[in-house]
Amino acid sequence: MPSPRVRSRTGFSDRIVMRFRSRLLPSVVRESDGYQTALKYAVHQRGYRLGRNVVTDPFVFNRAFRAADRAARVAQERFHSSVFRAAFGLLPARMKERVLGEYRTILKTAAALRRIQARDLVQHHQTPSVYDKRAFTALLRESLRNGLRKPFTLAMVDLDDFKQVNSLFGHGVGDVVLDHFSNALSRFAKNHGGFVGRVGGEEFQIYLPIPPEQTQKWLDTFRNTFRNDTHRADFIRRSGVPVIGDIDQWNKGVSFTVGMTGARELHQNIRELKSLFSLVQRGLKEGKSREGKGTSIVIDLPRQV
Repeated sequence: MPSPRVRSRTGFSDRIVMRFRSRLLPSVVRESDGYQTALKYAVHQRGYRLGRNVVTDPFVFNRAFRAADRAARVAQERFHSSVFRAAFGLLPARMKERVLGEYRTILKTAAALRRIQARDLVQHHQTPSVYDKRAFTALLRESLRNGLRKPFTLAMVDLDDFKQVNSLFGHGVGDVVLDHFSNALSRFAKNHGGFVGRVGGEEFQIYLPIPPEQTQKWLDTFRNTFRNDTHRADFIRRSGVPVIGDIDQWNKGVSFTVGMTGARELHQNIRELKSLFSLVQRGLKEGKSREGKGTSIVIDLPRQV
């Protein structure tokens, strides 16, 4: 005679725990892209040095941070509500521990992302869409890793005669020029699917997912337009900064020189970015010494970098 089948209560307890979990955090929040990315960040907790499957774009991190913070607030509010506490008190000890584990995970996820943010994961220049050197380097590495068989350009941009601006009109005017240029360059990069980083006093780097020949053409057009837009000192007067000297002597627009490298199709994994940075720096120096200021030079990308 066959022994009677013992009915397992595992499925029943799982359903109860899942119900409590959904009360803590609705599935629409839990399954959202922002919260799922937040969970990955929380596991690694290494900022820009995250694993291959974690998105490292700071804008994506901001969405994940907001999702984790919102989830923690919702979970805390619901966990401490009288209705939830009354039902939670009736659960067996093992089920309580499982629900508590879910609650702790939600809070730990938000705390982990706060620590990453405090460790300056998202670092910007004064212009929100212009990254500092560390953030730009991390984004560039990620973009090149995901850009095999695709075009790319890395360019270094240096403002011409910027030290004269500071000496003739004061550092306040120099800051206005930098901010004005940062805004214009970041808009240019965003329009073409790229991003910008400030890597020195008046030096910027720009990444664009387009071939260098096309980048050179567009940057030359942008340079002429920006020089014409800044030919008059109206943008300085509008800022209201104190001016040392006579601003009426401002009689030329802001110009810049560019050194760049890249490829129509990326055929290699570039692990060391110093060689790329050396190429664009060499192009910048050659542009200023050989062609003169207000020019652009393309340095061919070697087969092995």
